[in-house]
Amino acid sequence: LRGMTTAADVEEKIRQVREDMGQYRPSDLYTRQWRPSPAAETKCKGNVAGINATQEANASDSPSHTISVMQFNALAEGLSSGASEPLPFGRSKEHRKDDTCKAGFGGFTAVPEPEICLDYNNRRWRILETIVGKCYQEHRAIDDDGGSDDDDDGGGGISSCPFDIIGMEEVDRFGGFFAPALALFGYQGIFNAKPRAPGVQLGFYSDGCALFWKEDTFELVDKARRSFRVGTQVYLLATLRHKASGRPIVVAVTHLKASKSKENARIRALQSEELLEVLQEKAANFAENENCSDARSNAHEVPIIVLGDFNAEPDEVAVENFVIGREKGSALSFASAYPANLPYSTWKTRGTNTVKRVIDYIFYKPCCNVDGSPAGFECREFLELPADKNMEEQGLPGFRSPSDHIALAARFFLYI
Repeated sequence: LRGMTTAADVEEKIRQVREDMGQYRPSDLYTRQWRPSPAAETKCKGNVAGINATQEANASDSPSHTISVMQFNALAEGLSSGASEPLPFGRSKEHRKDDTCKAGFGGFTAVPEPEICLDYNNRRWRILETIVGKCYQEHRAIDDDGGSDDDDDGGGGISSCPFDIIGMEEVDRFGGFFAPALALFGYQGIFNAKPRAPGVQLGFYSDGCALFWKEDTFELVDKARRSFRVGTQVYLLATLRHKASGRPIVVAVTHLKASKSKENARIRALQSEELLEVLQEKAANFAENENCSDARSNAHEVPIIVLGDFNAEPDEVAVENFVIGREKGSALSFASAYPANLPYSTWKTRGTNTVKRVIDYIFYKPCCNVDGSPAGFECREFLELPADKNMEEQGLPGFRSPSDHIALAARFFLYI
């Protein structure tokens, strides 16, 4: 970022990197469209904090009450860099003779020209472009295979998307790159590094979870950086106050235990339970501080968003913990911003092994409580995935997407 003092400077650098990579292969990021959420069709009964139906309809059109949220596992530098790239630190003894380290690129050898595509000097700017770039469209027709058709990305409505809240995992250049770069776009952020990240063993920085928010939209009330009681994973908690409405919301960002096994699934379940307990306590404390007569029932009124890579598919306990409370009428229950038939959130090929599954989530307090009364957020739209036919052959990452995870995003209406 040396010499860069404005957002325009960063945008120019992003353009240069995109054009340089375009000399090898098409390098425009996938054009993606906002699609109406199925949940938007379900309206709460009664008034919203004293607002009648007409007032609610008018308020819903106000940009000051619409919140855009992104969830993005950015793929750590230490898990994707080439074997010949210089290391910030020395590699641990146990990894000096590791054949997987010698192979490099985190095993993403199916990526074309990986020395260009996965070079972090290029890729970090593409990650930034995913957040602030002009690759998002307002809703239009969706093609037959259920994804955004970006064969013609010159149509109207393409613009940058000013996400108000961004949750990221596998961030390992927070202070040296992402925080100062996003500050030029009006963001503040907090970071929680893993105590024993795999990248450190390989000679790179420790990756972790990051949370960014727009300064002109939110102010930070409180924050917490925590490690789970089981495992070496971490999470972030923050209370943000929405400046236009004065409404506080709680945001959590997490990255649960990786790899498929019964033991790791057990660890993920315990981590999920712990995060729910912490969120329940925080919601109850908030209700008590607000002088609510029934802290448990009024915990419903606390808006909460959870952003994360759970490393768990929808039928695993770690994920079910978040949605089963809704079925049981728990005081703290969540819904997903995305439809249940989402085909993937990661689609990666390492060597000859291709994995395509859903493990990333945007969870939120649903619009209606168990008794039908309104609370929290209403999810209005979600960001559609690229159409399968437009994807690069190897999936993710690639010249058109800088991570092995696709960024998820949703738009909410915040009730006041």
